[in-house]
Amino acid sequence: MYKLKQIEFDLGSNRFFLLHDEYKPNTPSHIKVYDFKTLFKFDVEKDDEKIADKIPKLADFAIVLDGEKPNKIANRALWYVDNESFFVSTNDGWVIHYDMKGNIIKKALVHEATKINSIAFSKNFAVLATAADNGSKILDP
Repeated sequence: MYKLKQIEFDLGSNRFFLLHDEYKPNTPSHIKVYDFKTLFKFDVEKDDEKIADKIPKLADFAIVLDGEKPNKIANRALWYVDNESFFVSTNDGWVIHYDMKGNIIKKALVHEATKINSIAFSKNFAVLATAADNGSKILDP
């Protein structure tokens, strides 16, 4: 069972991601990427409770810092301008840049031990702004 946190559409290639948590203790948040064309062509059987697990995904990975640990709970995620990577903020102050395979491109502890409530890019993607309980910061993505 999943708790959906966010749906984010990419910048024009008919893809979207879901950011969600599982209702299990000590499990990380997940990102799953789908393509609209695949989704609409997929044959849905009635009353299939596991349908979300059967739809082909372009990406499916856990929000973790190194390898498989430590698990991270994500609050917000955004597509980057390249449509091939994501920026994710966590509930303990990290901003992590992932590629479509779940590999970490870059990571930074921006608001130590503080939940990041929001992240946003400037119009030209030159800066990433964060807002947390202990203030705001501007980053070079």
